[in-house]
Amino acid sequence: MYMFAYICIMGFKKGNKYAFKKGHKFKHGYCYHPAYRTHIGMMARCYNTKANAYDLYGGRGIEVWKEWHDIAVFIAYAEQLPNYLKEGYTLDRIDGDGNYEPNNIRFADKLTQVLNSRISKTNKTGYKGVSIQKGKTIRYNANVCYKHKHTHIGTFGTIIEAVKARNQFIVDNGFPHKIQEIDNKSVL
Repeated sequence: MYMFAYICIMGFKKGNKYAFKKGHKFKHGYCYHPAYRTHIGMMARCYNTKANAYDLYGGRGIEVWKEWHDIAVFIAYAEQLPNYLKEGYTLDRIDGDGNYEPNNIRFADKLTQVLNSRISKTNKTGYKGVSIQKGKTIRYNANVCYKHKHTHIGTFGTIIEAVKARNQFIVDNGFPHKIQEIDNKSVL
């Protein structure tokens, strides 16, 4: 188990880093760096079993690239990314099932992250925005959410019809959502 409780006490500025008096546990000098909390959060989600989101990250096998356990190496990489520390942008994994590693992280806004999220555990159809409507016969509802507005597209007899209708609605309205595939083929 990794222990990532960087405790920084009363650092003083020395150049563009912070230095600490001898005897302090950690001397990396990044406690007051703007990306410090990003690094700590990333490490906690993946390795601290008591962290709130551990089940969604470390509990699913998501790890941090070994080199990035060193905060200085992580910051050096992150500083080169677009939107680094831009207001309203936070760390995001491009492949939600992949690790925190080079070429799989970016700084993205909330909308981009929501659109990049995986399907909910409670989703029984396997497709975003498509749910089962129970009744005398099983039918499928197609829905889309965009900019806090929930739109019901329609109710359909098959999952494929619902996914096609949702995809077409996304294209027709110019929404940034991903077009969903059935059997690895784009469905429109």
